[in-house]
Amino acid sequence: MACAGCAAVLLFVALAQAAGWTAGGPAGSETVTIDWAVPVPALSSGRDLLKTPTGVDNQPLRVLVVVGTRPEAIKMAPLVWALKTQGPQHGIQATVLSTKQHKDMVAQFLSLFEVNIDKEMDIPDSKSRELAYLTADVMKPAHEFLADFKPHVVLVQGDTTSAMVLAMAAFYQHIPVGHVEAGLRTYDMEQPFPEEMNRQVISRFATLHFTPTKLSACALLAEGIPPEQVVLTGNTVIDTFKWTLSRVLSGAQPEAKPMSVSDKARSDAFASGVQAHLRDSFSASSTLLELLTSIKGASATDVDTAMPNFVHADGRRVVLLTTHRRENHGTPLRRICAAVIKLAAAFPDVHFVYPVHPNPKVSETVTPLLGDLANVHLLPPLGYDALVFLMSKSVLVLTDSGGLQEEATFLARPVLVMRKATERLEGVIAGAAELVGTHEADIIREVTAVLNDTAGKYRSMARRSLPYGDGQASIRTLSSLAMLKSDILDRTLRAGAASAPGTGKPEAAARQMNCHAALELTLQYAAASEAAEHAAVALDTPEPGTAGPDPAEMSSPRLRASNP
Repeated sequence: MACAGCAAVLLFVALAQAAGWTAGGPAGSETVTIDWAVPVPALSSGRDLLKTPTGVDNQPLRVLVVVGTRPEAIKMAPLVWALKTQGPQHGIQATVLSTKQHKDMVAQFLSLFEVNIDKEMDIPDSKSRELAYLTADVMKPAHEFLADFKPHVVLVQGDTTSAMVLAMAAFYQHIPVGHVEAGLRTYDMEQPFPEEMNRQVISRFATLHFTPTKLSACALLAEGIPPEQVVLTGNTVIDTFKWTLSRVLSGAQPEAKPMSVSDKARSDAFASGVQAHLRDSFSASSTLLELLTSIKGASATDVDTAMPNFVHADGRRVVLLTTHRRENHGTPLRRICAAVIKLAAAFPDVHFVYPVHPNPKVSETVTPLLGDLANVHLLPPLGYDALVFLMSKSVLVLTDSGGLQEEATFLARPVLVMRKATERLEGVIAGAAELVGTHEADIIREVTAVLNDTAGKYRSMARRSLPYGDGQASIRTLSSLAMLKSDILDRTLRAGAASAPGTGKPEAAARQMNCHAALELTLQYAAASEAAEHAAVALDTPEPGTAGPDPAEMSSPRLRASNP
């Protein structure tokens, strides 16, 4: 059967290459890089990082950093560390506020960076709260806290509902908002839901936009955001990932850069804690732990990603599988499970390791369908260190997560994204990720192609890419806050757009960055992906429990360990 989405992907990548939006070595080279660190014309990108302390003798800039969920903690931890340890010498005073959705997990992760939660909001923990109730529950205590604490700027991360509410509450009180990981877009309010709406709304409230990639900066300029308020930093998750990866794989010290956490005692303690946590995380399956530790896997520094490095001596391999997105609940998740059932039968030597999200809408669907399969391992949610370890040993990442797209791409792990749309197209441009949707036949076909390295598919995807950053995003963010301190204190920065889209300084900056070609590609890709989704619906196989394709009709798995 023809690939419903292949034409869309090939068209998009071809157009991106023609527009000069890919860079790096020739086909077959080991590393692909994208020049994400092009400065927005009207503002320094922070390359001369924090050479001269500023504002020491003046009024300190009170920065409130908001975290509530584990993903927020993972992405904000290195920034909090930078603000706490280096901020004071630049006149910056940071306070961490927890909205308590994942209270214990947030505190535990921040502690790895030796930073603590300073303030808490009284938000009851709930695994399945309705969005309207969550919004209402966060707004009142957020308003009261901000009115009492009176920060000079509020930093929110990403696209959670609590981040959106905190940004709104700050806007109501005329407090500047800094948005970390700003500018990601699918331009489809249903994909992802409600995150696409949240991030677009935060951009209307924000006065500072810390963007992870050139494409995300372009999206904001196209919406009329003043270029002097857009800072291209890279994604802080790469800062965290590099720091964690070096300890998970070797316990080695990080490079001596301004962002590095270099205290050896802390590093050794963390490395020891990682090993203990890995034993605890995988103790339910001693066979799985033995498999993971016996696979060579990825290295923190080596770019050798040949297939044999991810194959056990007896031929077994590991696929990391995660699903949790709200828009995939119900029928899409059942289709994903149906695909995994057939893939597990077709590839008995491939172990699908699935840390199951605690949301009952996920666990109550997944457990009955996949729980009895010998080579499918359903695990409780993993700590970040254990997840990084698992990813480093996996031949493939099959996910609907946004963060995993960034981390796996950095680690040169092929990523198949089980969503209709992605706000992280940079990995697709680099050829390291592919959008496969949630339809059974599409998932089976593309996973089979990667595992068998059909037409060199694994080799073409398993190349180290740096579209999301170089591990210095946090220090660039701190540097920008230091440079803009007087503007923040003087309230000279404005929230939201400064002009109508396509006019004024944002338009001039967009032309200088060749944004029009990039954003046109985004829209074309969105349209092609929608067409592919309609085609997949028409060709979709029955749901679990009914007849489907014979796994024996798929490409032979005999080639899976023979290709380099």
